[in-house]
Amino acid sequence: MKELSGTTYDEATDGASPVMPGTYPAHVVGMTSRTFDSGSIVFNLTFRIAEEVSNMNIVKQVKNGSGAYETVVDSDNNPVEVSAAYMKGKTYFAQGVWLTPDPGKGQGWKNRKYKETCENLGISFNVNKEGVVILGEVEEEDIVGAPALVRLNEQEYTNRNGEQRTSFRVDNILPWKDGSKLSADELTDDVPF
Repeated sequence: MKELSGTTYDEATDGASPVMPGTYPAHVVGMTSRTFDSGSIVFNLTFRIAEEVSNMNIVKQVKNGSGAYETVVDSDNNPVEVSAAYMKGKTYFAQGVWLTPDPGKGQGWKNRKYKETCENLGISFNVNKEGVVILGEVEEEDIVGAPALVRLNEQEYTNRNGEQRTSFRVDNILPWKDGSKLSADELTDDVPF
């Protein structure tokens, strides 16, 4: 083999940065819903990591010999941090959020996550004279473009071939107080020519 001078590869500095579990600024870029025979509706949201992620640092991780990730440390054994800018523009699906219209007596708890998710996305519901929140069914224009802080975690699933796989999904949606809603123009990925 002919050795090339100056051509090197070090996994700690040159290795790809994997997606890391954590909380990131994002915007809703898609919503689908499905109504079931029971009347319950599941809302599935898609989030895109916002450009503000470039202002964050995360701990650098690299693959070890067994394919697992481990933290890169400096000469003083402190974790090395890198910019999270490489996460910008990546999209992730959230776990479905359910709305149960007219839940039975004592079953109102079924709508807690729906209420909290909508409120964390900046949606306000009306409140009656008794102080009870009157829920409404959100529509795409209510949600798409909304800012949020999303928590990503790796989750296992079984694919249609029966194989165990993992993927990153949004498992919590929190309010992003400094985030602003994106317009339809800002949501498109089309490159002008």
